[in-house]
Amino acid sequence: MLKHQDSSGSRLKLALLAAAVRGKGLEDAVCLKARWFQRGSASRFDLLVLDRIHMSVLRRLQRLRPLGEGSSDESDKRALGVHNSDVLLVPHNRGWPEIFQKEANLLRRELDGQKIEIYHIGSTSVPGLPAKPIIDIAIGLPEDDFENHVIKCRKALERLGYRYLGDRGRSGGHMFERESGRVRTHAIQVHAVGSPGLHETLRFRQMLLDDSNLVREYAEIKAALARLFPRQRLVYVWYKAHWLRHQLLDRNTEHPWGRWLVSARIPTMQTIFIRSVIRRHARQ
Repeated sequence: MLKHQDSSGSRLKLALLAAAVRGKGLEDAVCLKARWFQRGSASRFDLLVLDRIHMSVLRRLQRLRPLGEGSSDESDKRALGVHNSDVLLVPHNRGWPEIFQKEANLLRRELDGQKIEIYHIGSTSVPGLPAKPIIDIAIGLPEDDFENHVIKCRKALERLGYRYLGDRGRSGGHMFERESGRVRTHAIQVHAVGSPGLHETLRFRQMLLDDSNLVREYAEIKAALARLFPRQRLVYVWYKAHWLRHQLLDRNTEHPWGRWLVSARIPTMQTIFIRSVIRRHARQ
């Protein structure tokens, strides 16, 4: 019976992995086509293809939810940090807000003189939600002269041991991480105050705080993906991102997923691979 279950789980994992490679690859091809050859404008056919991939992913995630019911890693809840290639979910730790507050105080002292807003975001900011034990933080900087504010902010964050990961635009802002031995403990995204990226990040957090059913669905989906892909973080993130973005889409817009994906400039698999190689080389 156990062998049968293991075999069935392996087949499911391989099927989902193959679907992710095909889906991400096709998404990349359509987006690059629209950006490079169509001056940033997706055709109706492009949008239909992207919508079909998106809806297929959402259907798979709903079928996976039973795998995540009641699942969580009972690792030491006091430990903070996850290896960059791993997916580790632990039960919610009531001490996470305090860890965030201590980090926020450090950031305010180091960024003294800059007008900033600091927010605790991500799953560690939502009571009852299992999470990777990484403290996610959003920093809002003034829109006026934003790029110069970012330069000053980057210097301050690097003094505190953060590494700059680049500008993810609307899909994540200017990204920073703090790690030790490839174990990430903190992640920061920097946005202009009032930017769509910051607004959507805070809106999703508030949606979770206001809706326990949404928290339960998100927890089940994350737990199921973590069970299937404990060492394939990019696959985990790809599936999860489809569900998360779906919650924020404007349903009154025609082809909302495709239009957002083309405009958001999500990194392609080639870009992700190149970034990974550069980061590994930088650590050596």
